[in-house]
Amino acid sequence: MKIDLQGAKNARDLGGLVTPFGVIKYQKLIRCSHLNKITAQDVDILLHNRLTRVIDLRTATEQTNVPDVKIDGVKYLTVPIMSATTFGITYEKSDGEEIGRMLEAGIKRMINRGEEPSKHLEILYRQFVKDKTSIDGFGNFLKLLAD
Repeated sequence: MKIDLQGAKNARDLGGLVTPFGVIKYQKLIRCSHLNKITAQDVDILLHNRLTRVIDLRTATEQTNVPDVKIDGVKYLTVPIMSATTFGITYEKSDGEEIGRMLEAGIKRMINRGEEPSKHLEILYRQFVKDKTSIDGFGNFLKLLAD
């Protein structure tokens, strides 16, 4: 279910999703991005949705360059799933225009090297199951979800 926030993008309560183990309860798992841009009204909405902790999956560089707005009473946990900047996945800046320029330049570099940009994310996602930081990060994230 969509949660309308002014600053954060793509905020959703994942409650109601059916899994092989049952249905996710409402107000138990929210996902969103750009917590660095949330407003005071967004904070009220998140707290109304029973937000008690934030699990940040970003790289250390992303967290340093674009820190989240801290909400009193909310616990912040750092669980990076990548150890370094990864083209097309991580963003050290939150400015959409800058990200667009970076992606466009990166795609041009791939094409100039004879690579297929459409295969880039497929290759990256396959690396997640082999990379120690990713394996540990996803494992820790799933343990926190089960808690």
